[in-house]
Amino acid sequence: MLAARRLRRFGLLAWGLALAVALGDALAAGLPVALGEFKHEAWSLSRGAPSRINAITQTPDGFLWIGSVEGLFRFDGVSFEPVLAPGAAAPRLVVSSLQVTRAGELWVGLARGRGVMVMREGRLVDAGMPHPSREVNDIQEDAEGGIWVARGGRSDQGLARWHRGQWQEFGTESGLPAQPVWGLHMARDGTVWVVLSRTLAFRRAGAPAFSTTGPAISSLASLTEDAQGRLWVSDSKGTRALLAAEGPETFFPHPNPVGGTRLLFDRDGNLWTTTRNSGVLRIRAPGHAPPGTAAAAN
Repeated sequence: MLAARRLRRFGLLAWGLALAVALGDALAAGLPVALGEFKHEAWSLSRGAPSRINAITQTPDGFLWIGSVEGLFRFDGVSFEPVLAPGAAAPRLVVSSLQVTRAGELWVGLARGRGVMVMREGRLVDAGMPHPSREVNDIQEDAEGGIWVARGGRSDQGLARWHRGQWQEFGTESGLPAQPVWGLHMARDGTVWVVLSRTLAFRRAGAPAFSTTGPAISSLASLTEDAQGRLWVSDSKGTRALLAAEGPETFFPHPNPVGGTRLLFDRDGNLWTTTRNSGVLRIRAPGHAPPGTAAAAN
């Protein structure tokens, strides 16, 4: 039950980011923000939609993939098709994270110690990740095609990377603090950033180990990068430019306390933040915006 409650909270962030993408596209097209201008379509449980959704993504063939506590579903715009794990007696999948690689593969992060699966040739295949954790909090692909997995619910060996058919694990011996891993970010310069429960760690391209940044963060923070390559972090304190002097264009306090965030820049440079308990927030072109706080999306 504890894992299910945690995953339900993650679902609010996943749906919020989907909303942010839609709103960002509207802004880019010069459309009003008001959702009344759009045609609305809803899929309820009675129409086959899954509940307690944690992740949504799209593969190159156009299908939407939805990961929830109830399993993995493929959506073609009309109906939701459940995708089952291999084996007639396989337990129900509890999906916590999804990632589509540049090659078009769908990687599926699971809870309840099930590890990671990959969709290949229309079938889910166990990726064979060693020492699976209670849940997978994030999956990201690096510049070399390596797949990084943030393994939640543990304070050591919280990272794993799959590359060229082999897994490698990372823990305190790799320079990571003994803290649970919440998220990942692959920077344009090849740096791997790791969001832990109280700090940020990074590994430059070609470096042998991770290092940590000075500023502390609160639990369930999020990290992203703008078009200029600047990193932004959001946590309970607010949204701010990483390693920059605090000022009206680099620090935006949340209008209300939040318990966890996810970040996304749209094509116009606006920064969207989904929160666990304060809805969706938007900062207009941070770094260039007039002084002010993050505003709730209309």
